[in-house]
Amino acid sequence: MIDRVHLFKLRDAHSDAPTRDGLAEDVHAKLAPHVKAKGWELRVGVPAGIEAAKAWDLHVSISFATSADEVGAMAAIDDALATVRDRSEVEKHWSFARR
Repeated sequence: MIDRVHLFKLRDAHSDAPTRDGLAEDVHAKLAPHVKAKGWELRVGVPAGIEAAKAWDLHVSISFATSADEVGAMAAIDDALATVRDRSEVEKHWSFARR
């Protein structure tokens, strides 16, 4: 399994809870059909505490069966994350092989 993890720090104008929650819902709505059809896992989250909120505003994680699946899904991921990227000052993303 491959876990693709994205973390976003939104610009101040977009980091209030209602906007952040709306962005999370939008990303989930765009990715869920694609991810579920393939049998992958999707998690979209917002900070659960004050310390997390100081560093990040949005978390998106997708678990793929193979690295080839991840590569094949990049266009859908990029499309789903476009609005978040437009409103972010920082994005970090990594891929991890599960053990």
